Amino acid sequence: MLFTFSLLKAQTDSSAISRNDAPNLYLDCTMCDKEYMINKMPYINFVRDLDDADVKIVVTVQSTGSGGKEYSIFLVGQKEFNFMNDIQKFNSNPDDTDEKIREGITRIIGLSMMRYIAKTPFAETIDIQFTSSNTEDVQDVSDHWDSWVFDIELGAWANGEESYKNYQYWTNLSADRVTENWKIENSIGNNYSESRYTLDDETIIGVTRSLYAENLSVKSLGEHWSAGAWFSGSSSSYSNRQYRFAISPAIEYNLFKYSESTRRQLRFMYRPVLSHQ
Repeated sequence: MLFTFSLLKAQTDSSAISRNDAPNLYLDCTMCDKEYMINKMPYINFVRDLDDADVKIVVTVQSTGSGGKEYSIFLVGQKEFNFMNDIQKFNSNPDDTDEKIREGITRIIGLSMMRYIAKTPFAETIDIQFTSSNTEDVQDVSDHWDSWVFDIELGAWANGEESYKNYQYWTNLSADRVTENWKIENSIGNNYSESRYTLDDETIIGVTRSLYAENLSVKSLGEHWSAGAWFSGSSSSYSNRQYRFAISPAIEYNLFKYSESTRRQLRFMYRPVLSHQ
């Protein structure tokens, strides 16, 4: 389902409309392909000087729990568009190509600028077309995994020479769930390393093993408060530690709203740590 915008040929009263009637946009985005956007959005004037801009856009990015990225697009109106501010989001998947991400960001910025273009004479040159061929009602997509994301990591490494050999392998399993109200992260893993030294006719073997398990559970208490706890258990022959357990309850206050975290945040956290080994 897509909305596309195209320039219409000027007619009658709109014949005097020029590119100067289009809004001027100052784009602050280090990951954006500006030349691509200029070609795809001829209904916007991209300017280099902030003082010349009617609209300023700032794009920030952060990783998501699913392994993708969330792009936050902040629109700030200036001059005649003063106080016309907005925030839009674009989410990419872990396997999305750079081209697909570039198209997605460009589409969201183009859609976001329509509210500003609509207040200019240049709106007479814009036509909106619905390009989806599916006329059936849109159905809600159910998440069979209930927002859970699972990851399995297996690794091995080896090197050696005539008198020395080393083998190592490790595993890690994780299960994470991030929603508007909860953030839950679980992980468990182990590491095994074996070294062999050959001196004359004698072989010396050194083995180290480690195990660990962690859990982080955080509950949102609103736009400014959250509370949760972190638990960790581990053992390590290298550290000569049979076991170690730690728990850390925590409470956090964010001076700004969590929904603004990609743009600004000032957090205060209290987290005592209790451990036993």
